[in-house]
Amino acid sequence: MKNSSIFVMTILSMKRFLADIVTLFNLFLGCTALIFAGYQQFIPAFWLLFAAGWADFLDGMVARAVGSNSSLGVQLDSLADMVSFGVVPGMIMVQLLGIGLDLSPGFNWTLLGFTITVFSCIRLAIFNVKDSGSQDFSGLPTPSSTGLVAGWGLAYAHHPELSWMVHPVTLIGITLLVSVLMVSRLPMVGMKFKNWRWQGNAIRYVLIATGIILLIILKEWAFSALIAAYITLSAVLFLIRPGTAKKVQDQ
Repeated sequence: MKNSSIFVMTILSMKRFLADIVTLFNLFLGCTALIFAGYQQFIPAFWLLFAAGWADFLDGMVARAVGSNSSLGVQLDSLADMVSFGVVPGMIMVQLLGIGLDLSPGFNWTLLGFTITVFSCIRLAIFNVKDSGSQDFSGLPTPSSTGLVAGWGLAYAHHPELSWMVHPVTLIGITLLVSVLMVSRLPMVGMKFKNWRWQGNAIRYVLIATGIILLIILKEWAFSALIAAYITLSAVLFLIRPGTAKKVQDQ
């Protein structure tokens, strides 16, 4: 009986660390993806990042479910994101540029790919120093920028004959686009659910449905296309009704 009580108390005490465990799993997946990216294995790198994205999505929900919202968890989340959604997409772009320029990664133009890493760091730092009570959500989230870059690598891995995909102009254009968007003031539709009701989450559900449709139709092209659609939708909402994107964030 005493042993059972100790076991139950141990489980209950560990409950508050569940969200941190999910966050650290995100970090582990990102580190593993980095190895594959370094060897130009873009397909496994993508799927590891895809899993890391789900871990990043779920850690906040787990924290709310178990009533854990520690400052340590916030810092762990940011540090894990820096690896999975900062360092890894930068490495993917470095490798893609190496293919396009026919150069081995080193002290050459391929290092421009790490511009994504630098701007991801800036993005996460800006987010960290914001007032915790602020509902502002502007700029492209790092998981989304990673989805665009890693999705591009996935598509190229399936179609290596398409040399235009690794042309330096194409890749530098993508690098500059995601880097600028990450630190821009463009209001973006927040994708983290606070509840599962249709009201207040309609746009999020539409984006998820769009993603499923794109996946069926476009297959390996779907992921980069979905992020492009996400950026376009957020921009259109802002241009049509400047307050709409922020209302979606607040709900």
